[in-house]
Amino acid sequence: MQKWSLELQPDTNYFFSLLGPRFDVMNRRMGKSLAKRFGGEWKPINIYNAMPNKQYREDAFLLVNNGEEDIWERAGRYTIRLPEYEDLNQLFVSSAVVSAAVERLQAQQSCIPVYSFTSSFFDATDKRFTLLGPDPGIATHYDSKINHYRLFEQLGLPAIPGRVLSAREFDRHIKEMIPCFVSSTFTSGGNESRYVFDQRDWQALRGQLRKVNRNAPILATTLLDPIAYSLNVNVLVADRDATHTLVVSRQIMRGRRYLGNLYPANISKEMEREIVRITQRVGDALSQEGFRGLFGLDFLVDMDGVVYVVDLNPRRQGGYACNALALEQMGVSLTDHELACALDGVTTLNASYEAMQFPHAWAHSKVRPERSGSLWHNVHKGSLEDVFAKAPHKFTTLFYEPGSFFFDGCIGYIAASGDIRDVEVFAYKRSDELLTSVFSPRSLEGLPFV
Repeated sequence: MQKWSLELQPDTNYFFSLLGPRFDVMNRRMGKSLAKRFGGEWKPINIYNAMPNKQYREDAFLLVNNGEEDIWERAGRYTIRLPEYEDLNQLFVSSAVVSAAVERLQAQQSCIPVYSFTSSFFDATDKRFTLLGPDPGIATHYDSKINHYRLFEQLGLPAIPGRVLSAREFDRHIKEMIPCFVSSTFTSGGNESRYVFDQRDWQALRGQLRKVNRNAPILATTLLDPIAYSLNVNVLVADRDATHTLVVSRQIMRGRRYLGNLYPANISKEMEREIVRITQRVGDALSQEGFRGLFGLDFLVDMDGVVYVVDLNPRRQGGYACNALALEQMGVSLTDHELACALDGVTTLNASYEAMQFPHAWAHSKVRPERSGSLWHNVHKGSLEDVFAKAPHKFTTLFYEPGSFFFDGCIGYIAASGDIRDVEVFAYKRSDELLTSVFSPRSLEGLPFV
């Protein structure tokens, strides 16, 4: 079964992209930004974890995962088991296949950029790599739920009351702590975190923790219920004390699992000003430690309109492509600014927050099954670029080979622009409709590779 393709052209420069099929439009934009900076043509070598379908399969790609090839050979078909982006960074820097590709690239270019979703845990000792993102040390530090919660406390920001505990301490105090919300140290998108109402909930969470979280502290916070809004902010740190709020959107959630975003957030001006104020405080604090580039903040708003900051994401986020495409329509090239931050440690963004706001509503959502099962066939309708360039517009796609067996991750993507009511309905319903028509949930029992 095919595992890589490296049809490299001698007159082309290459960069490694660890973003995955969901952000393929961003590869083209980063390629243009690299061409502006260094000249010549720049194309991605995509690092995939599962075999994409022909719509997303580029001339140059490598499959880097946790030994899924053995399962493929025994099962006679591809599987989809996508790692967290931090884990992918570690797989990438330790991969022999990647090292062999670097040796080939070194013969034709001196700079080998790496375009990763996050800088966290990017522990590369190979000096030939140029990471197109924030400093890995700072990103890894603030990727910790514990560290960014402590930052919120230091800055005097309105955070939900909570306690940092070891697992043993939580065991001892669970009766006085519940009900609460428990987050592991390194968690994103709602993974490895959950509501804990009793001992069974706590044991279920402990059983699903990755190695990096098993012996690390947890954060247990008071339940905030009901919640009026779950919000996300996309932010650029351009220089020391130069924090730019780019986009404020509402989060689309399934329970505590993040699926996508809805824009505009439709919140009051007072609430928006409070969010921008908090964002400025956090961004300026990060900037003083040397952080440059994109980060995100998540907020919760209670029924009384009180705003709480709950998460710091020192990286690109799930809405990265949509935010970038919306900003592009407003005259802002996000990848140009990201590249300047990564290479120069500074960029200049002259546009005001108001001038960067896209004039149409838009929404996007991951297509993510809740159970394992088989992917029946491929779907690709519309264009993600046209969602923003030709609003109103709808886009639906699946990423992987029909016949693949799904274990975990995102198998597709939807987006739409236009009237806010229409795009909201589309975002909440279309992914479920798509799963019903193309995905067959089933048990793993009886499969030849179990």
